[in-house]
Amino acid sequence: QRTEADLRGAITNDSMTDEEKRLYLDEQQKAEESAKLRDEDYQLAYAVDIIKGLTAIAPEAQ
Repeated sequence: QRTEADLRGAITNDSMTDEEKRLYLDEQQKAEESAKLRDEDYQLAYAVDIIKGLTAIAPEAQ
């Protein structure tokens, strides 16, 4: 998959620290794993998305 960063003359962002770069790469890897899961089992991936969404909008019980 090509991205804008792959194009000739793309602007680089050197302002990210090593920690920020590591976090970005970790998030990118998780997104790729999620996409792979979606290809393998769409219903399971959809259920996981719903659960993540519910936990994001519902406050924890106190």
